[in-house]
Amino acid sequence: MLKRIGERKMKMEIQMSVMAMLLMLLISTMPIMLNVKLVEASSSGPSLVVDDAQNKIYATIGAKLGSNFTDKATATNVGSEELTGLLLGVFAKEMGGTLVPEDGTGWWSLDGVIWYPAPPLEVSSYLDYQVEVITGPVGGVTLPVGASMTQYGKVRFNRDVNNQVEFLVVIFKDVNGDRKLSDGDIVVSTGDFPVKLDIWIWWTTEIEDQGLFYDTIQAAIDAASAGQTIYVYDGTYNEALYINKGITLKAASSPIVSGAQMRATNYGDRQATIFVENAINVILENLDIEGQGLGIPAGTRSYAILYENSSGTVRNCTVSPNTIGDMYSAAVAFWDNSVVTIEKCLIKNFGRIGIYSNNATSTILDNEIIGQVYSLDNQVNYGIEIEDYTGPSVAEIVRNKIYNCNNTHPSPLWSSAAIIVDIWMYYNIGSMIPSAVSIENNEIYDNYEAIEITKGMLSHAHYNNIYNNPYGIFNWGANYNTDNATFDARFNWWGDASGPYHSTTNPSGLGGEIGDNVKYSPWLGALFATTPRTYHVNPTGTIQEAVSEASSGDTVIVHSGTYDEQVAIAKSLTLQGMGDTTIVKPSSADKLTTVLDGHWWGTTKQVAGIIVANVATGSSVIVKKMKIDGESVTTRPTGADFVTGIFYRETGGLIDSVNITGITVTGAGTAVRGYGIYLSAVANTVAVEIKSSTLTNYDKNGIDVHGNKLTINIHDNNITGRGPLPSGDEVQNGIVVMDGAKGTINRNRISDHIYTPETWWGAGILFIDSSGSATNNIITNCQIGIIFQDSSGSAQGNIVNGGSAGLLGIWAQYTKAGTWTATFVSNIISGVHDASGYENAATGVQSWAENALISVKIENNQLIGDRLTSADGIFIGDLPEYGPAGEITATITNNIVSGWQHGIRLVSSITSATIKGNTIFNNLGHGIYIESAVDVSGIYVNLNNIQGNDAYGILNGGTNVLDARFNWWGDVTGPYHETSWEYMGEPYGPHLGFGDNVSDYVLYDPWLEYYVPLPQPTMRVEPSSYQALRLNETFSINITLNNLSVGWRTIGVQFRLLFNSTLLEVVSVTEGPFMKQYGETLFFYYVEYGDPFYGDNIIVGVVLLPPEEGERTEWPSGTGTIATITFRAKYQPRGLDKPKSTCDLKLDDTLVMSDGGERITHSIQHGYYEILPVHIADVNFDRRINMDDLMIVVDAFGTYSGHPRWNQFADIDLDGRVTMGDIIIVLINFGKVY
Repeated sequence: MLKRIGERKMKMEIQMSVMAMLLMLLISTMPIMLNVKLVEASSSGPSLVVDDAQNKIYATIGAKLGSNFTDKATATNVGSEELTGLLLGVFAKEMGGTLVPEDGTGWWSLDGVIWYPAPPLEVSSYLDYQVEVITGPVGGVTLPVGASMTQYGKVRFNRDVNNQVEFLVVIFKDVNGDRKLSDGDIVVSTGDFPVKLDIWIWWTTEIEDQGLFYDTIQAAIDAASAGQTIYVYDGTYNEALYINKGITLKAASSPIVSGAQMRATNYGDRQATIFVENAINVILENLDIEGQGLGIPAGTRSYAILYENSSGTVRNCTVSPNTIGDMYSAAVAFWDNSVVTIEKCLIKNFGRIGIYSNNATSTILDNEIIGQVYSLDNQVNYGIEIEDYTGPSVAEIVRNKIYNCNNTHPSPLWSSAAIIVDIWMYYNIGSMIPSAVSIENNEIYDNYEAIEITKGMLSHAHYNNIYNNPYGIFNWGANYNTDNATFDARFNWWGDASGPYHSTTNPSGLGGEIGDNVKYSPWLGALFATTPRTYHVNPTGTIQEAVSEASSGDTVIVHSGTYDEQVAIAKSLTLQGMGDTTIVKPSSADKLTTVLDGHWWGTTKQVAGIIVANVATGSSVIVKKMKIDGESVTTRPTGADFVTGIFYRETGGLIDSVNITGITVTGAGTAVRGYGIYLSAVANTVAVEIKSSTLTNYDKNGIDVHGNKLTINIHDNNITGRGPLPSGDEVQNGIVVMDGAKGTINRNRISDHIYTPETWWGAGILFIDSSGSATNNIITNCQIGIIFQDSSGSAQGNIVNGGSAGLLGIWAQYTKAGTWTATFVSNIISGVHDASGYENAATGVQSWAENALISVKIENNQLIGDRLTSADGIFIGDLPEYGPAGEITATITNNIVSGWQHGIRLVSSITSATIKGNTIFNNLGHGIYIESAVDVSGIYVNLNNIQGNDAYGILNGGTNVLDARFNWWGDVTGPYHETSWEYMGEPYGPHLGFGDNVSDYVLYDPWLEYYVPLPQPTMRVEPSSYQALRLNETFSINITLNNLSVGWRTIGVQFRLLFNSTLLEVVSVTEGPFMKQYGETLFFYYVEYGDPFYGDNIIVGVVLLPPEEGERTEWPSGTGTIATITFRAKYQPRGLDKPKSTCDLKLDDTLVMSDGGERITHSIQHGYYEILPVHIADVNFDRRINMDDLMIVVDAFGTYSGHPRWNQFADIDLDGRVTMGDIIIVLINFGKVY
C-alpha cells in the first residue's frame, strides 16, 4: 500500500496510467476511514492557502524579494508498523514561470529555535514540480506506531515571483539514503496513510495583496502603510507591538501575541503587549493576546492592549494578560481622546481591570469579561472602569457578559464591581465633569457589586440582567458624597420580580441591594430578553415611565403606594396593581395634560382621564386591581369638558377589580362633569369588559358608554351614587349606554341615584339610542331602575327596589319612529312611587312617536307594591297630549302584581295584548284598568288569578268588549258584577259572585273555580356533585330554594337529606340566609343514623314566625339557601386498583308550606358524593408520596394494634404490624403525585 517511485525515463502517459491504477488499488483495498481524509482546519490566509487534504500550500500571488514564510508540519504514524528513515520533502513550482534553486533559501527546524540550512535542489522525482527541498536529520526519523513528529520549514524568496507558487509536502522513506526523493524511495503520506500529515503556515505575517511576508508582526507593521491589513498566521509571537499608523492587524487563524515591553506614555512609562499611539482606525481582530511577562517587576503598570490618543476596534480577540493578583494591571485601556470599539472579545485573567477608559469614547459590545474572586482585603477587581480623571469619558456598554468580579473577604478595603464609573470623583480627584455611560442589555452576575458610579446623572443602566450580586448599584456623590445626583437604573432585571433591595423604598425586594440616589423603578419582572415583558413600578418611579417604555403585549405591575400622575396608554398592554393599596391620585387638575375628544350625544366632548387608553388600532388594554382617586382634581383641566377616572377611547379591553372614587371636580360645580369610567368608540370596532369594580363618589355617571362601534360587557360591579342630591347638583346615573353602543350589563349592584327636585330622574341603568340587556342586577335607591329609551333590549332576573325614592322600576320609552322590542322577564320590582305630573309604574312601556312599532314582553316578574303608592304595577301606553304615539303589542304573562294603585294599566296605543297566567291581587284600585283610548278588541285576559283588589278586578273604560273569560276571581262563585249590559242582543249580568268586581263590557263567564298555579319552585342540593380527594377532607353543601314566587306566601320549609355515614360524618348544620331575611325564624334539625325507613339522614325544618305587630307584608321570593351542611370524609379506599366510593345526597320528605297551610308543589334535585381511592403509600392522604408519609411510618415503626404508637394507616401492607416492609413501600413510590 506504499507508493514506490518508478524509473524517471518512463513516459509520462505510462507513469500517469500506473499512478491511476495504484490510486484505484489504494481506494479498493484501504479501509474507508483511512482512504478519505476529512477537510481539516487550516491556517490559510489571503494569499497563503493551505490545502491540507492534498498536503499542499499555495502562494496565490507569489512573493516579493526578501519575503519569507514558515510552515509547520506534523506527521503521525497511523499505520500498523514502525517507520524508519523518514524525511520531509517540499516540492515547488511556479505557475506560468520557472523556479530554480537559486530563487529561494531554505531552513528547517525540529523546535523552531535551532535552524538548519535546507538548500533548494532540482527535482529528482515528481517531474511536474521544479524545485525540491529535503529536510530532516541525517538518517531520517524513526516514527513508532501512533507517534508524531513536528518539523518547521522556512523559505525566503530571492527574487520577485509574481505568479502563483504551489508547494507539495510529502513524507518519504529514504530507501536510497541520498536525501532525495528518487527511484525506489517510498512516499508514506499519500492519502495520509500510513503517515497522516497536517500542515500550517506558522510564524508568518503578510501585508494583504502585496506578496510581502515577514516572520514577525512588528516587521510587517513597520513595513505597512496606513489603511493596509496585516494577516497573522498561526504561532506564538513573543513580541510586543507598537502601532502608530492606521492599520488592521488580523489573525489568519489562531496566533498568540505574548510579548511585553515598556513604552513612554502621557502618564509615564507603561508596559504593554500592544501599544497604539496617535493612530487613526487601528483594528485588532481575532488575535489571542496573552501578554506573558506583564507586570514584571512588581508594581509596573501594565496593559495587554493600550490605545493613547488613537481610534480603532478590537474585535473577536482573546485578551488574557495573565496578571491575576496584580493590582496595577489592566487587560485593555484607552485614554486621552481615544475612540475605541471593543466587541465580541473574551477578556480574562487580568489583575485589576478588564477594560479601562479615561477621557475617551468607547463602544464595549458583546464581550465576555471574566473577573477574579479575591479573598484578600486589599485586592479588587473591576470588569470595566470608566473614568474622568483627565476629562469625562463617553461609553456605550452593550450586550456584555460580566461576572466573577468578586470579593470573599468579609470586609474588603475596596469593593470589586462589574462596572465602575468616575470613582475618583468621589475623592475629589481629577476632572469633576461626569462621564456619560450607557449600560444596556448586559448580563451582570456573581460580582461583589454590579455597578458603582459617582454622580451618575449623565449615565444610565437599562435592560440589564443584574443578579446574584450581593450589592446591585451604588451611586455616590462627588467630593466625599456631598454632591449627589440621581443615576437612572430603570428597566433592569434584578434576579427576582420583587426588584432590588432598598432598606426604605423597597424593603421586600429580593434582588441585590442598592444605595440611595438610584432610580430603579420601573424594573423588569424577568430576564430582559423575555417577551412579552413585565415591568414593575413602585412609588419611586412613575407608572407612565413603564407604560411609555413597554411594548404591545407587555404587562405593567404597579406596587402598593400613591402615584401622583396621569397615565396615558397608547399600546395594547396590561396595567395591574395590588388592589386598593395601589392608588393613582393626581394632586391637581394640572396633572391631567392628555385631553382627548370623546363621543357624546352625537357630537364630541374633550375628556381628561386619570387613566387613558387610546390605542390607534383599537387593540386591547387591561387595567386591573388598583384604586383611582380624583379627590384632588377640583378644577377644570386645561381644555377639558369632562373628567373621568378611566377613559377608553377607540380602544378595547378589560377593566377589572378597579376602585374608582372622588371624580367630583368639586371646584367646578356642574360646569365640568365627572364620570367614573368613560368609554367611546366611533371609528374602531372594539369591545370593553368592566367587571368586579367599585365606583363611588363620582360627579355625574358611574359608567358612560358612547359610540356605535362599541360593545360592552359590564358585570359584577358595585356602583354607588351620591344621592339624594339637591337642586343645582348633577342628575346621576349608574350606567349609561348610548349613541349606538350595545352589550350586556349583568350582576351589578347599583344604588343611590336620586335627584330630589324630581325634574330629572336618576337611573341605575340607562340605554339611550342603543341596544343591550341587563340581567341579574340588584338596583336599590334609584329613581329609575332600568330604562330603555329609543333602544331595544331585555331586562331579566334583576332585583329593583327604589326604596322611598323609586319612580320607575324597569321601563322602556320611545320618542322615535322605528321597530322596537322590549323584554322584561323574571325581575323582582318594589319601592316605586308616583311623581307629580307623571304616571309611574313598576314596569311598562311608553310611546311618544307616531310611527313607533313596539313589541313588549313582560313575563314571570314579581311586582310588589306597598299599598302606599299611587304608581301602577304595569303601565302600557302613551301620553295623550303628545298626540298619536305609535302601536304597542304586549305579552303580559305569569307575573305577580300586588300592592299598587292599579295592577295593570292600559292607557293608549296598545293594539293587541295577551294577559295570561298572572296573579293580580291586593291592589288599591283596580287589578286591570283599561282607559278610554284603548280598543280592547285585540286584548285577551285569560287564565289569571284576579282577587283581593279594592275597587275592580277589571275595569274596562275602553271601546268594545274585553275577553276576560277563564280567570279565577278569588271565589268559586265568580266575580261580582252588579250591573247589566247588552251583549250580542242579550243582557250580560248582573252576577253577584263573591269574587272581585268587574265592570260592564267584560266577558267573565265562564270563570275558573280554582286558583291558577304559580310557577313551581325547585329545591336543590348545591353543588350537585362533590369529589373528595383525601381522608378527613371537609366540604359544605347548600340546600337551596329556587325561583320561589311571592304569590305562594311561603312561611315554612322542610327537607330530609339522606347520606351514607360509612363514608361521611356530619360536622355542622346551619341555617341559611334565605328565610330569615323576611323576619324572625325558628330553625331546627336532627341527625339520625340507621333509621329503619330512611337510613342515615338529616331532617331540617325552618319556619317564619308571625310578626310582632300587624300583618306580614313581605313574603319569601326568589332564590336562596335554606341550610348549609358540612361533612367530613371519614373513609377512603386504599389502593389505586380499588373503585371510588360513592353515595347519593338525596332529598326526601320535602315540604314547602304557605301561610294558609297549603303544600306548595315543587321539584327537587338531588346531590352526589364520591371519594377517589388513595395510593397505599400515601399515608397522610394528600395525593403525593413524600417525606411526610415516610416519617409517619417511621414514627409507628415496630408497632402493632394496641401499641401506644400504633397508627393503622402506617400498616401499608395490612399485616397487622408496621415493619421495614411498609417503609420500603413508601420508598418505592417516593415522589409520586397522582
